[in-house]
Amino acid sequence: MAEIKDGILGGVKGKVGTVVGYDFRGRNIIRALPRRSSKAASDDQILQRSKFKIVMAFLKGIRKFVNAHYPIIEVEGNQKIGIDQLRSTVMKKGLLITEDTLQIIPVKVLLSIGVLSPAAIKKVAFLKDYKVKVQWDDTIVNVLTQPTDQLIVIVYNDELDTFHIEENVAKREDKYAHFNLNENWTKGNIHFWSVWTAADQSMHSTSIYHTPLVLDKYSIEELAKQEQEAAE
Repeated sequence: MAEIKDGILGGVKGKVGTVVGYDFRGRNIIRALPRRSSKAASDDQILQRSKFKIVMAFLKGIRKFVNAHYPIIEVEGNQKIGIDQLRSTVMKKGLLITEDTLQIIPVKVLLSIGVLSPAAIKKVAFLKDYKVKVQWDDTIVNVLTQPTDQLIVIVYNDELDTFHIEENVAKREDKYAHFNLNENWTKGNIHFWSVWTAADQSMHSTSIYHTPLVLDKYSIEELAKQEQEAAE
């Protein structure tokens, strides 16, 4: 059943016979329902569906951030928000097929686009307690940069297929900072992107991808336990 919210001339939301109405970026759209096909999907169609599925699963945890840190562009008269732009890019350039397995290529993933100059990240490393240490060079400056610019680090765990966003990590003038990963992150390849934003949120930088780190808390903890038992 469909609902008409603004009178008989208003937009329709829901299914009416063979058509469905919905709101798309502030516009009322009506389209025909797709017909089911008895024709088997081709290999190319199956591959495209698999690509779409893995990309959508990857992007679901970063949608809000990307939309806030991408400019809206117009393509063939239609507005394209950040997550749509990123999805298209990853579908075309950010997937690797190895032995019939699809994998995201994190270095091909751009999580923000902006004009603020980033600081050059010199080091991303784990400390003994698995805090992440980040160091940077703050000498890359221009008229837009300020000592109070804030660092955001976006972290992705490929074992859990989960993002973590650490905002306001430190100021540009601080030159280094520490932060914690999610407590339930015990293993996986951990990928990092850095983004700089003005203190008043008026502008931000384009994201930069950094060399990933391997996290394996279990092996370290198990080794320590075995050493303790052997000593006893």
